[in-house]
Amino acid sequence: MPSKLLFILLNFFCLSVAAQQQIGNFMAYGAETRFLSGMNYRVFQSRTGYLWICSLNGIIRFDGRRYKNFFSDYLNPNSLTDNIVSDVAEDKNGKLWIAGFAKGVACYDQRTGLFKKYPALSKDNNPEYGVNKIYNDAQQNLWFATAGRGIAKYDFAKDSFELFYPEPRNATDGSERGFNFTTDILQDPFNPDELWVSGFHGLYLFNKKKKTFDRFACVSDVASSDILINDMELQQDRLLWLGTWGAGMKCFDIIQKKFIPKKIPSFSAIVYDMKLVNDSTLYIACLSKGLMQYNTRNNTITNITPVNNATHVNSQRTDIQRVSITPAAGVFASGQSYIYQQHPFYQRLNKNVAYTSAATYLTDIVWDPARKKYWYSSHDGIYSFDEHMQKVEKTLLLYAPVEGDLVFNMAIDAKSQLWASTRTTGLVKYNTSLQGFQPASGAVPLHDSLLASIRKIQADKAGNLWMYGRERIYYYEIKQNKITGFPIYWDKDYTRQRNIKGAELKVSPNGEAWLLSQQGIFIYNKNGFVQQLYKTGTTRHDLANQIVLTGAFVEKYKAFWFTSGDGLQVMNYEDHRILADHTIADGLPSMIIRGIVVDSLSRLWLATSAGLGYFDPTKKIWQTFNRFDGLETDFLDDGIFITKNNMLAIPQPGGFSFYKPGAIINATDTGYLRITTLLINNQPYADSILPEFIKQLELPYDQNNIVIEYAAMDWVYPAKTKYRYLIEGIPGQDTWMPNDEARLNFAGLQPGKYVLHVRAMNNSG
Repeated sequence: MPSKLLFILLNFFCLSVAAQQQIGNFMAYGAETRFLSGMNYRVFQSRTGYLWICSLNGIIRFDGRRYKNFFSDYLNPNSLTDNIVSDVAEDKNGKLWIAGFAKGVACYDQRTGLFKKYPALSKDNNPEYGVNKIYNDAQQNLWFATAGRGIAKYDFAKDSFELFYPEPRNATDGSERGFNFTTDILQDPFNPDELWVSGFHGLYLFNKKKKTFDRFACVSDVASSDILINDMELQQDRLLWLGTWGAGMKCFDIIQKKFIPKKIPSFSAIVYDMKLVNDSTLYIACLSKGLMQYNTRNNTITNITPVNNATHVNSQRTDIQRVSITPAAGVFASGQSYIYQQHPFYQRLNKNVAYTSAATYLTDIVWDPARKKYWYSSHDGIYSFDEHMQKVEKTLLLYAPVEGDLVFNMAIDAKSQLWASTRTTGLVKYNTSLQGFQPASGAVPLHDSLLASIRKIQADKAGNLWMYGRERIYYYEIKQNKITGFPIYWDKDYTRQRNIKGAELKVSPNGEAWLLSQQGIFIYNKNGFVQQLYKTGTTRHDLANQIVLTGAFVEKYKAFWFTSGDGLQVMNYEDHRILADHTIADGLPSMIIRGIVVDSLSRLWLATSAGLGYFDPTKKIWQTFNRFDGLETDFLDDGIFITKNNMLAIPQPGGFSFYKPGAIINATDTGYLRITTLLINNQPYADSILPEFIKQLELPYDQNNIVIEYAAMDWVYPAKTKYRYLIEGIPGQDTWMPNDEARLNFAGLQPGKYVLHVRAMNNSG
């Protein structure tokens, strides 16, 4: 028998927890972290993927699932220098530098987990040594803006610092507040040898070769009387925006090297931090005044402060200390006890087509390639808009509709003719010359009374029309102008009431008409009746309910997905075998389903009572999109629609969301998946490197209790990330199994070889 355990950590990858709550247009992280403080500062994403949050409680690492706090402990040499962390940056070697408010900096090796402390960057008699900002210049030199010691440059070869003073004739040890206090550093975009430096006494330009400073006076030629600059932000390689303490926001032209007298609307005397979030929008942290948005083009200010602290409903203010931009997680505003995140995906399902009438209620939408426009039907008529989603217009009805004559659905035939079915007028057709809809009388070889009975229409692949009305199915061959009618046939064994209720018409990929109803499914081909499906049973291979409300075909898998309003079933549409069913236990967002469509890549989209459901049959994992993604309501009671050019329409109050599926699910970045904790017999595993870099463990037989925690660093909705694992070597766990806690506990492992595989899938698939 083997005397050792060989544990191989294999295939940790991400196919692309912690709680999030929605506060306005932001996601908020707060009390669940246990470590966020009354004031929080910079949020930084390292190249390893982690988020690092500067706070009054040290620095907090967030891995997408759990928080880890690093703090200063005088009993622990492997810790920070300072618990008040003002900034963090990553150097060219991948090490983190963490700035302390009063006790220098610490350097953290992200591979070994070891700290090196620099409580002072120079020798003087002042015990307080504050560092305000850390900056990588164009040559990847590391610079530090200090409290009273000017700026410092780190020498990687000598492991030492060289200091430069903008006010060398004044105190250089931090003993006189204001003198040589620097707050920010920025690279000049035109000269790699020059840095812009802000401080308590204004704006400076530092020449790295000459080691000299030039000061640019704003309100006073006397440095000590000039503006105190908290922060700088460069726009379009020319305009330098300056946030001040007491003088609002200033603007400096770095080419002309002079201040520009802009008449910026008054919004806050204190501008503590700024970030340019696009080419013309600044987000501005104004402490007790909150978070402001400044449009540099039209010179307007908008207050976008998140609502009061969600856990304290009586709170009257939301202080914002810092604004941060990360590569994958979007924008963060750091506030009182909370950090607020804003990401483009939080608006990805925003309503982008607005109704022109309060009575509008979407019932169908089609793409018209001949006219290059979309048509949508509703309870108050038919509308159209162009391919750019502009010019929403109501289409004329060239007849006098009866009140309440709502439009059910529409279809485009093989001749690019547009048809619609209505409640009282029946079948109507678009007249191109008159630019309006008129009854189909005379256009279809069918009696007017029967045309008036048409309630549902669908086009097949050839552009011929299937129609339903008054318990009859019609097949209209467009090019031959031939129509065939079939009555509803009932299975001989069907004993319940024989009248159709709740009819929905679908056309299968093989050209059959499927009439979905409360009496089951009636199938027709162009030769007539095929079968009535209604018999139910109690096994997974039986029809769960004879009532079928809606469904959609997936040609790639020869599958018909359908619902009775209570879960989801899958049927082979050729032999009518039930292939599978899906419930909440399988990840289905809700048992209440109001609509099903299939996109061009054979993926399913559902309108449910819990939001928009999404299922990719190749990955077999359900995902949900809801108010976190920009929907105005989670209960999608009005269904869902898809056009032939693959545009999803999701009804919302007052309009609908209209997007390509790829715009909803395609993430900009694939997250990292890492081991974050490794315990052996309840003790942290001791190694020269951190657990995330360990690929294989060889352990004595008695070290057989192993705990592994891991996380996928997807920052859009980390709480929605789904995890799975399998283990080679343990019977019953050698197939993919859910593990949404992202924590595995193996107790009493027998000696042998084990291989662990872990997967994670984020909310974008």
